[in-house]
Amino acid sequence: MQKDIAVAFDFEAVIMDRYGHHGWQWPTAQYLHVPEVDGSLETIMRVRTTLHAVRRYFITVCDEAEETRIRMWCLQYDFLILTGITQENMYFCRTVPELVALCQELGVTHFVSNRLETLGNLYGGVTYSLMLFVPRPRDVEEFKYFYSYTDKVYNWHRVWEVIYDASIVAEAAF
Repeated sequence: MQKDIAVAFDFEAVIMDRYGHHGWQWPTAQYLHVPEVDGSLETIMRVRTTLHAVRRYFITVCDEAEETRIRMWCLQYDFLILTGITQENMYFCRTVPELVALCQELGVTHFVSNRLETLGNLYGGVTYSLMLFVPRPRDVEEFKYFYSYTDKVYNWHRVWEVIYDASIVAEAAF
């Protein structure tokens, strides 16, 4: 039986380069001018066009004001068009436990986030691969217990490899 693959992508510092290459945070007023993380939109589009059986979700934790800014950013960068992620597959959770429950409900098998706290809370659930994308040093220190349970990914090429390899294994299992 083929294993169903469902990938969820977090947003800030994973898709949108909120912290930049220099580690500083963009001011909120400049939010719409913040670029994508190099390769993020291209890789999610590649998953859509190459791995048709892979379900894709956008799942993040934020407050209502942040949700509005994220939606505006997504419109400006044609996120939905480029990635093929539908409005129905975009989720804005208010808490990490809400995100965990949603991932379990959706059957998310792979989650990409820069937040070790988020990935740590997903550990032991249905998620097969917890991809830690360019982790924040303070998260690594605070949540170091979960660090060894993650796949460290430092660029979108590596994210692609992990998802692609999982799809090959899933096909072989069919």
